[in-house]
Amino acid sequence: MSDIAVLKAWARSRDPDAIEYAEAVFKEYQEFCDSDKWGFSHNAFTYNSMINCYAKSKHPDAANRALKLFERMKANMGKPGWELCFADIYTYTSLIDTLGKQQSYDASEQAVSLLTEVEELFVKTGDIRFQPN
Repeated sequence: MSDIAVLKAWARSRDPDAIEYAEAVFKEYQEFCDSDKWGFSHNAFTYNSMINCYAKSKHPDAANRALKLFERMKANMGKPGWELCFADIYTYTSLIDTLGKQQSYDASEQAVSLLTEVEELFVKTGDIRFQPN
């Protein structure tokens, strides 16, 4: 079973520890990618799946963890081993979903900022990966 399928399963799980299990799978995936031993590379599908796990979880720190992962994606885009890992509309949608569940003014401000960012990226680049859905 692929990492993506496992992460999606944990995202749908009602297990209170699901996010910890998903993070363990994701950490192992990242270690494989960083080692170059198994031919794994960082990719948007797996990162988006983990961010979606945060969006589906009820963990109190889900938004911070999702944003940290998003920042890692953005910081490494284009680097060797990261060519297939890029933020897209699914990344932004999951982040906004995660922030929306925080039910705080600061989180709503961050969500609006992310929405503005992705809309501006789409207008600036015309890249369909950023087309709002």
